[in-house]
Amino acid sequence: MNEEYMEILERYYNWESEMGENYREMYFSNNIFERYEHRFRLKTALKMISLSEEDKVLDLGCAEGYITYHLARTSKNVIGADISKMKLEKSHEIARLFPKSNKPEFVYVDANKRLPFEDGTFDTIVCLETIEHTLFPDKVLSELSRILDDVGSLILSVPTWVQYGRPLDAKISTRPKLLMNSEQFASPFDGHIWDFSLESCDYLLNNSGFKVVERMGAISFNTPILHTMRNYKYTKRLSLLVQWIGDVLQQRCVDNTSYSRYLIYKLQKRI
Repeated sequence: MNEEYMEILERYYNWESEMGENYREMYFSNNIFERYEHRFRLKTALKMISLSEEDKVLDLGCAEGYITYHLARTSKNVIGADISKMKLEKSHEIARLFPKSNKPEFVYVDANKRLPFEDGTFDTIVCLETIEHTLFPDKVLSELSRILDDVGSLILSVPTWVQYGRPLDAKISTRPKLLMNSEQFASPFDGHIWDFSLESCDYLLNNSGFKVVERMGAISFNTPILHTMRNYKYTKRLSLLVQWIGDVLQQRCVDNTSYSRYLIYKLQKRI
């Protein structure tokens, strides 16, 4: 079952890669609200990262490498890793956007398996919106802990159930939902098989041996009602406007962030 699922998942991302370039749709979208959201998330994550030229950095789930090249502007030792070979092949296109960047290395990696790196290899690992695509997020985090230096940092982000307007039990006992089949790659499947809430994500991280150094996000008005409004031509722009206003007003997460649309963590190993 797992091997069959991963084959379907890889096919999905290759198909998605053929349909368009994620980094252009995300960071250069004609929709000002969507462009703001993705750039704000990237900016927030980058603020948490402090790199030196010699730091060894891994960007797990790098897609075409847009974030990887951001990291390589500082560090000479950056590796971008992804399950989609087609996305990795497009990484050279990103290089044109970063003419002064160091040249990162790109490798094919299946995050559902043992990662092909030695213990304690990396000073910083960046894993933005990736673990929700994996079969066993706890095992992925365990692997990230293994290859992270004892004093290194993991920058992790996850979308929450609020992003999709789906109700969810906040406990970690919630099981992954398989939202695709081999015949159809279409909405609502977006490659996500885990829904996270603040409570379930914190529980998962705590039980994976990480301590939270910092947590950020955007408290959003992106409720199920607004999610429904997005589906209609005449209300979509209004829903995006309200969502954007909510992000501007309340960008920093507080203790009660059950309605954050995404969560961004800076983590360290609990030793």
